Amino acid sequence: MIYSLTTKDMSKQLLIIGKPHSSKTVFIAQFYSRLQKRNSKLSLYKPVDDLSAITAAREALANGEEPEPTNTERSVNVILPIQFGSSR
Repeated sequence: MIYSLTTKDMSKQLLIIGKPHSSKTVFIAQFYSRLQKRNSKLSLYKPVDDLSAITAAREALANGEEPEPTNTERSVNVILPIQFGSSR
């Protein structure tokens, strides 16, 4: 699984990669939830096109449960469009 965090002007991109079972999906699910709260200098500048790869992890975390490991044979890109600073 590869996750991509891309800045609004597309000048910076951060890839989250790692070995199987290293909590990449949990990290992205938690990071996405924090971006939605708008309590930091990072925020989403537009809605995310497809959250299906982290939906189950978000639901498990919301219920206080440990998310199931992501299938290692599954390859999905989740792109979080982030901006630094506030547009408010």
